[in-house]
Amino acid sequence: MQRMPKRNTCWVWRGLMGLWLFSTVWLCVPATSLAEERQFELRVVEGVLQGEDVVRVTEGDTLRIMLDSDRPLTVHLHGYDLEVSAAPGAPGELVFEAEFSGRFPVEIHAHGSDADHGTLAYVEVLPR
Repeated sequence: MQRMPKRNTCWVWRGLMGLWLFSTVWLCVPATSLAEERQFELRVVEGVLQGEDVVRVTEGDTLRIMLDSDRPLTVHLHGYDLEVSAAPGAPGELVFEAEFSGRFPVEIHAHGSDADHGTLAYVEVLPR
């Protein structure tokens, strides 16, 4: 009886085990570990936003919104119920985690005037 030579299949098993281990670890990584810190600057001149009026992020990201203005004002982020004030030479900073997905208006409230209320920009939080 002729004996067949033994094939070296060890590398196949090692490859399959490596692939299984990689996929298991990848699927177990929580989505929050993929979150980023995102920074945006909102510059307001004479009550008008300069630049883009939509800030887009993903759920779980940390937002840092820098607010600069040529006159005193307060900005309110609806849905998160957050406010930040800015004045010439005194920029404001708003830092928060994007916990809720959706489209949230950022309203401007100029100091001493009811006429300057209105939507300045939007924060869009996309689901992860």
